[in-house]
Amino acid sequence: MLTISQDLIAAYTALHKADEQDLLDAAKATYRNTTLSYDARDCAMISIKREASERIYMGDPTALTPLLHDVIACADEFFRP
Repeated sequence: MLTISQDLIAAYTALHKADEQDLLDAAKATYRNTTLSYDARDCAMISIKREASERIYMGDPTALTPLLHDVIACADEFFRP
């Protein structure tokens, strides 16, 4: 259980440290990945979209670039039925 906890903390730390291009790349990779279960991809995409949304909401200087909006658009496309 400790290993899972450490892996999750490392993943969220990497997500917070990622720049906007890294977030977009992660969203695209998650969108295209068919080897993981849909549940895993779903959780990953929710986390990526939330990070982008929070940066925009909090007024992150990178929010001025369209890349964070592209991350959200990619996630919206992923969740579209």
